[in-house]
Order: sequence, then C-alpha cells, then structure tokens
Amino acid sequence: MKSLLTMLMLAVFLAASGTQQTAEKVLDVVVTWEPVVELAWDASLTPTVVGYNAYRSELDGGPYARLNATMILALIYDDKSVEKGLTYYYVVRAVGADGQESVSSNQARAVVPFSATR
Repeated sequence: MKSLLTMLMLAVFLAASGTQQTAEKVLDVVVTWEPVVELAWDASLTPTVVGYNAYRSELDGGPYARLNATMILALIYDDKSVEKGLTYYYVVRAVGADGQESVSSNQARAVVPFSATR
C-alpha cells in the first residue's frame, strides 16, 4: 500500500548542439510497504534524450550515487535498497544519444517510515 506521496517539479537540462534545452518534469516519489521508493517522471522533450539515470543521497544536496547499473529506458525506477527510518534525496539526469548526461534535476525527498500504515 502506498503511504507517502510527494510531487515535485523537476527540470532536466540537456545540452544539444551547444545550447541548453529544458523540459519540465513531474516526479512522484512513493514509499510503499516493502519498503520501496518508486520514482516516476515525465519524458524529456529534448529529442536527443535516449534514457535516464537515477541518483540517491542520504544527505540533502548530495553527493549522489548512481542507482541503476544500465540506462533507464522507462519513465519509472524502483529503489528497492532503502532502509526503514531513513530519508533519501533523489535526482534524475537525462542521457543523450552521445552518452552525455544532463545536469541534475531538482531534488526529490523521500522519508521511509519505520512502519507503513495500511
């Protein structure tokens, strides 16, 4: 059961042809019973984006560690390595066809409770 929902606006930037393009993002952070933090965002409007990387930190503002071993092709990611009672901070970066990452999105915060309410 979902116990916490935080909606945050994200802006992902990707440099293309020497110019910086932006696309508004909505990221939902949901902490579930297991616990799992589910990340979901809108697709980038930049045509050269081929995927995304998700990053997490236990400190507000980072440093962030990459969560995914391979590029995320979908618009969702489940972080199954969270622990109860901790707070996590997430950012997403778009990846261009040339392999270059965008700057980090705005930060999303997820609090994993010690026990979830069903």
